[in-house]
Parts: sequence; structure tokens; C-alpha cells
Amino acid sequence: MDSVLSTAQTILTGYDVTLQRQIRSEERTWRVEDLAYRQHERELAYQEHQFMLEERAFLATQVQQAHVDNARALWQRFVNRNRAEVQEKAEQLKALSALSALLAGFALVSFLEFQFVVNADYNHALLPLFALTTGITVGVEVAAVVLCSLMLASIMRVGKMYVSEEEEAEFMHRCHVFVSQYRPGARPPAPPRTFSAYWAHRCEGEWSTAFRLFSIGVPCFFINLALAGWIKFHQASTPTAASLVTCCMGVALLWNLYTHHKWGRYLLQDEAAEQDAGLRLTQPPVGLPFDWHLPQMSLSDAPASERTARELGQGLRHQESPPVQDQDQALVQPQVTSLGEDGATNHGEAAVCIDGTLSTVGSCPQPQWAT
Repeated sequence: MDSVLSTAQTILTGYDVTLQRQIRSEERTWRVEDLAYRQHERELAYQEHQFMLEERAFLATQVQQAHVDNARALWQRFVNRNRAEVQEKAEQLKALSALSALLAGFALVSFLEFQFVVNADYNHALLPLFALTTGITVGVEVAAVVLCSLMLASIMRVGKMYVSEEEEAEFMHRCHVFVSQYRPGARPPAPPRTFSAYWAHRCEGEWSTAFRLFSIGVPCFFINLALAGWIKFHQASTPTAASLVTCCMGVALLWNLYTHHKWGRYLLQDEAAEQDAGLRLTQPPVGLPFDWHLPQMSLSDAPASERTARELGQGLRHQESPPVQDQDQALVQPQVTSLGEDGATNHGEAAVCIDGTLSTVGSCPQPQWAT
């Protein structure tokens, strides 16, 4: 009996040892797999970390590229403004030069082609006055033509200097420094040298001189034509023709003086050289470096035509919908967000009444239904 028990115990012990070996072998295999899985997890975590770093670097690059795009857009704005100012001044000088040349040509042709014989019948004051007005008209108008032509050549040559590659590189560098040292409330940089400053310092006085020369020549031209009428028709039996010419020239002269009084001061106003593009901005910049736009305009600040159109559209939409018969005749919308006049966000319960107006809950007017 003891031998049987010992044999059974030996067999069971052998099975137990074999089972333990298999368990330990499976544990070792599981341990190897677990270590491999943990290594794989570490690799995945490292790859995810690298991906996040690359994504962060990509986002930083995107932000830098956005700053570059903003600076380039701002530079393009200055370029367009410079081009518009150069074209405006060029057209202004061309118009004045063409009119001055036209008046000088008319006065010179009338002087050369005006055939008359000097005799004792002429008034002794007519010929000197005619010669004086002719000389003044031709002289001042030719001077205005020459001055405007030289100024036109100057601005066409100088205008492109303010949008050169050197100016653009300097402006982009200033924008880079502005972004790196940005503080809330700072304005974006502006080109230090602009065509408006050049015009204000170098050309404004010359333009005023040319315009005044042109203004002096126009009345002299009308007076010259009036004197030419008296010289031309001096042998007529009645001074009717000469008087008509004088009256027409007098009316034209008065209208010319009125026109010059009305528009001359406006054209001769000095334009301040704005070396900083932010001088005209009234809204202080907040938030991002290139964020200096005005806040969104509310309905109460909108123009009357736009406000009327919006209210009319709201009224039409509510007329098409069936009437509401609840307590306040309103569609209650809790937690409506609105933008106040000062730019702050207001939260609270609000209601849209059937007449299209926005009011608080319980304050909508009761409708008067027709019976």
C-alpha cells in the first residue's frame, strides 16, 4: 500500500513539476511579449511625442507665415496707396498743364493772327492794355506749363522709389521686429518714407505757385478778349458788337472768379504728410499684432437705409408666419448673446416679439387682433 501511495505521489509530483515548468515557460513567453508590447508602446509614445513636436513646429511656422502674409498685405496696401497718390497728382498736373497750354496758345494765336491797322482813331489805352494782357496771359500760362511738366517728370521718377525692393525689405524687417516685441496696444509699423511726405515737403509749394499762375492768366485772358473786341470793331457805327463781347467776357470772368473762390481753396489745402499709417485710426488695436480693425457696428449705429431694410425684412418674415397666442406673444430664447455698444458681450433672457423687435421676456406689447 505504501508503495502504491509513493508511486502515485511520484507520478503526481512529476505532473506538478511538468505543469510548473509549462506555467513558467508560458510566463516567460508572456513576459517577453509584455516587454515587446511595452517597447512598442514606448515607440508609439515617442512617435506621438515627435508628431506633437512637429505639429507644434508646423503651427509655429504657420503663425510666422501668417505674420509674413499680414506684413505683405500691409505693404501691398501702402503700395496701392502710393500708386493711387502718384496717379492722382500726375492727372492733376496734366490737367493744369493742358489747360494752361491751351490758354497760352489761344492768347498767342489771337495776338499773331489779329490783323488791325493802327491809326489816330484808336483809343490810346486799348493797345497798351491789349499788349499787357496778352503778355501776362502767355507768360504766366507758359510758366505754369513748364512748372507742371517738370513736377510731373519728377514725381513719375521719384514715385517708384518708395516701393523699391530695399524699401520692402526694410518694412518687412520692421514688421518682424514689431511682431517679436509686440505689446497689446501697439500699432503696426508704417514706411518711414512715403510719396505723400515727398509731395508735402517738395511739391506742395510748387503746385500752389503753378495753380496761382494759372488763376492769374485766366482773368487776363478774358480781359484780353474783351479788349480785342473793342479793337476789332472800332470802326463800327455803333459799339453794340464790342459791348456784347465785353458783356460776355465779363459774365465769364465773374463765373470764373466764383469757381476759383469755390474750388481754389480746396485745391490749395496743404495735405499733411502721414508718415505713420495709424494716424487716421481711432480704434486702439487689441489682441493680435495686426488686429486694429473697428468693432462690428450694431443695428442702432447702422445707417438709416440699412436699418430700415433690416427692420422691413424682419417684419415681412414675421408677417408670413402665423400669429403666436402665448402669454407674451413672443418666442422666448433663453441666454441670448448680444454685442453691446462698447464691444462687451451681454447674456440674458430675451424675446423676439411678433413685430420683429428684440425685447426682454414679458415686455412685448399685446397685439390688437381685428374682430
